[in-house]
Amino acid sequence: MQAEIEVELVAAARTAARAEHAVWVRMLALSERLEGEYSATEEYFHRQAQLLSIPLEIGVAMAMSEGQIRRVLSAAERLRDRTPAVWAAFADGVIDARRAHLISDAVGRLQCDTSIAKLNLKAVGYAANHTTIELKTWLKQFIARTEADLFNERAENERAQRHVEVVHGDDAMSWLNAYLPSHVAAAIDKRLTFEARKINDGRTMAQKRADLLACWLTTNEHGEIALGADIAVIIDAETLLGNNDEPAVAADGSFVVPAKWGHRLSDQPVLALNSHGQGRQRPRAPLPRPIRPRHPQEGVDLHPRCS
Repeated sequence: MQAEIEVELVAAARTAARAEHAVWVRMLALSERLEGEYSATEEYFHRQAQLLSIPLEIGVAMAMSEGQIRRVLSAAERLRDRTPAVWAAFADGVIDARRAHLISDAVGRLQCDTSIAKLNLKAVGYAANHTTIELKTWLKQFIARTEADLFNERAENERAQRHVEVVHGDDAMSWLNAYLPSHVAAAIDKRLTFEARKINDGRTMAQKRADLLACWLTTNEHGEIALGADIAVIIDAETLLGNNDEPAVAADGSFVVPAKWGHRLSDQPVLALNSHGQGRQRPRAPLPRPIRPRHPQEGVDLHPRCS
């Protein structure tokens, strides 16, 4: 019974894949027909406008975005013209549209015709028997190994673009994005998970990983706020006295956080505003300090939030 079900599902999947291929073929044929018709227009700007409108026209008919249509047309033309074995396998339903897109993307990254020829011979056999995630990984490794010199050059160029950026959100949370070499990012990922598993306090794994990263980046080896990690926030004087719950605002206006979060910034300068809008620097010593060094023998992470 199980074998029969598997056979039926495979047959259904191949039928669906063949239908996807048929749609791609018709979309590509329509695009090429319209391109031929519009290319005959004599007036230059009118001709260019017509040619640029082709993906939009097809998208309206297919209820797809212009970007989606461009991606399909590009993949279809690339596979048809440069990897005939892959295109034929798609037509037979051996691979589906998702796998066809992945292989097309790989063809687009390869520079040498011999490399594309190798991919044309090997991709179908792997794609037909593996998941899309496995295929994506296999294609990435295939590109790196087949064109190692070009891959190394691209990697060095990308490494030169490494950077970190902070994007403040609307609800007192922000994104910290880092574009790093893959092996460095993998090491950070592994260490975060390794250290987070040592902590059992009710927080989720994701929360512990985030807290650890924040702690490591804002404290030094002594568990104190690291040099340069201080920030300035503005808190209403009445909020400091506990009379209201007005949020704390960054001195430069770039972010807003709840008042109770602002109270935790005990080692950082705070500008207290009175009811007349006048402000003065106010020390944070009376507020509880969140940074309490552990005993040296307790480990490297001395900040309580790092555990």
